[in-house]
Amino acid sequence: MPTVKQQQPSDNPSSKQISEIIKYLIIIGGEKGGVGKSFLTRYLLSFLIRESAESEIACYDADPSVDDVYQLFSDKPWMEKAFFTLDKYRVQEGSIIVSKIKPMVIVNLPSNVRKNFDNFCEQNKLFEEELQQETYETCYFFFVSDGSYQSVKLFVEHLERYKDKPFLKTVLFLNAGQNGNSYDFSYLGNKNDFDVLSNLANQIKTYKVPVLTIPELPPLIRFKVDALLSEKGLKFHQLITKGESELITLERLHFQGHLTKFDNLFKELFEFKKTQENNREIINLEKIKYDDLVKNQETLRNQERLFVA
Repeated sequence: MPTVKQQQPSDNPSSKQISEIIKYLIIIGGEKGGVGKSFLTRYLLSFLIRESAESEIACYDADPSVDDVYQLFSDKPWMEKAFFTLDKYRVQEGSIIVSKIKPMVIVNLPSNVRKNFDNFCEQNKLFEEELQQETYETCYFFFVSDGSYQSVKLFVEHLERYKDKPFLKTVLFLNAGQNGNSYDFSYLGNKNDFDVLSNLANQIKTYKVPVLTIPELPPLIRFKVDALLSEKGLKFHQLITKGESELITLERLHFQGHLTKFDNLFKELFEFKKTQENNREIINLEKIKYDDLVKNQETLRNQERLFVA
């Protein structure tokens, strides 16, 4: 979905002639504030940088409350700030996001945006088959949840809202660092206790939603990492090489281990292909392994073990 300059208020992306389409449109949301949407986005971008896949991506930070993702990657040509109005996404001043042509386009949504987002999608036909066929192959919605009642309820509503959109595939990311349960989300499987949990279990099985757990970073190290980014003026990807020297040995090992866990998490989803061209290594995104992940988790679903990390 290329960035289209808005000539008239009536411009509609579906009327544009597009020579290429996006392979993967990734929307990172969750509606509830403080669940870790931006946290997941920054580690996803850092992972893609470490995999030398920057040429494959474009990213928009649509969270105006903090815009920390934009600030942490603002030196990258593929990073842009966006903001919501009731009817359109805007990038900087004067263009609407229907986005840049890249194999992967990532949008980090703010909280409490469902009304605006639904309105935008409806007016611009983002999830209508006609526009989808012209602009992107598949949309992946990475729904981030802290496992709270409100967050789970919003997730169930999300699945119900988009159940008839086969080209929109949802992945549930449970954020261990936000719920205080140290990776244990087994209580979400107690479907006989509350209707919302029964609906959650039934919909995850019905729609075969993959469930992944975001690794927990100890609060002290997370505080120090954020302090380094703010006070030293480092970009997030620079933290790996320049920031580690500011951490004592034990903290550095924790952080390196944390990055390894994130790498393993994303490698469950992303597969890259390396080729040689003019004695230069070229890395392309081969696929998002959504169907493989669904298949791998099928055994757990059959055993009623939906939320074991």
